[in-house]
Amino acid sequence: MAANPARSTAVVSGLVISWSGSVPSAQVTIRGTPLKALSDSHGSFRIPGVGSGQVTLDVHAVGFVAQEFHLSLESGIDRRVSLMMPRIAQTLPDVAVLGIGDKPARYANTTKYDEFFLRKALGIGTFITREDIDRQFKASTQELLQTIPGILIRQTGTQWWVQFLRCGPAKVPGRETVKRESEPVEVFVDGQFSPDGTDRLEMINPAEIEAVEIYKGPSELPAIARGKGCGAIFIWLRQGR
Repeated sequence: MAANPARSTAVVSGLVISWSGSVPSAQVTIRGTPLKALSDSHGSFRIPGVGSGQVTLDVHAVGFVAQEFHLSLESGIDRRVSLMMPRIAQTLPDVAVLGIGDKPARYANTTKYDEFFLRKALGIGTFITREDIDRQFKASTQELLQTIPGILIRQTGTQWWVQFLRCGPAKVPGRETVKRESEPVEVFVDGQFSPDGTDRLEMINPAEIEAVEIYKGPSELPAIARGKGCGAIFIWLRQGR
């Protein structure tokens, strides 16, 4: 790609893969910087704002041998790479698996909510756990979201929708009756994109929620949500109650 003279940094993006396919939930870090990303369910990742010159990518994933990759970056040029990781032959001890993302002991030996706790460990975004929800004791998802700094809840009659301060004026996702110019706030339920947006949130009671992720601007969005809107809300429903 051609250099962009208006931009002094580069973007590193691509795929984390193994011989058996993509590697989800791999942590990719620019060594010596706070810049990092977590690969999505397809192994895709994206790290913007990387300085030019020689950089080293450190890649870690459960069940794979940690790797390092050396790149030469030019300002304003996006670099796309494929990062190959060999799988560890032996099974990792349970204690190592349970430590990832401070996952609670009640989910030991399961894959429940792995995406939530791995992204929570990165510290990019706002995260609400079941314990947080119990302490707040909110009667509706609308009231729960109102407690998050940077979020505004707009309402017209019985309709309500979410507005992030960084995303401009609000609009009702998927409804043409309210004419507002805005970048939409997207909604994901159990890791799957919900085209119903806020309409889907209205149908969920806080008692049904195990965890919430909130990304209030494009710079916070995980790879799975990029290109869909300005911000995103991930709702993880309780399972096995």
